[in-house]
Amino acid sequence: QTIVNTNDKILKSGGPHEYVFKTGIPAFRGIVYDEHNKTFHYINTCPGAGSCAVICYAMKGQYIQYPTAYDSMTRRLNYLLNHPNEYEEQMYQELKSKAKEYKAMQGYKSKIILRWNDSGDFFAKRYVDIAEKVMNRLKVEGYNVTGYAYTKIANVAKGSEIDTTFSAGANKGQ
Repeated sequence: QTIVNTNDKILKSGGPHEYVFKTGIPAFRGIVYDEHNKTFHYINTCPGAGSCAVICYAMKGQYIQYPTAYDSMTRRLNYLLNHPNEYEEQMYQELKSKAKEYKAMQGYKSKIILRWNDSGDFFAKRYVDIAEKVMNRLKVEGYNVTGYAYTKIANVAKGSEIDTTFSAGANKGQ
């Protein structure tokens, strides 16, 4: 799990040459402190959610059972919204570090795979842009990386450079 602006580390899963990491934000709704206006806000982190909100796996189990998981996702959301440029750079640096560590270069067996939003969704165009820029920057530099996401946002599923799958349970507007 990518934890930005904390001492937590990315966790790894995947096969012998695949190194899968994940990043997530709070499912459905998140609390954000606007550092500029000094106010709190609820953010709909899953604007495309429909019937899935009732059975959401991320709103059950370890995502909310253990406070550190939810706290990490909330910190990530706050960092993303208050410091988007720094968030983008840190995501890039963390993935680049992992690509170097596992020798994930184009033409080699090793590959870094990032699952965007194992919880939450691409709730804003700026967030999609950050994800795409991070992945494209690494690819241009010769790293063997790919990103994927499940989404309920139709225009992200259709138009993103990240491998996206439009998942069931979206609201009728999507």
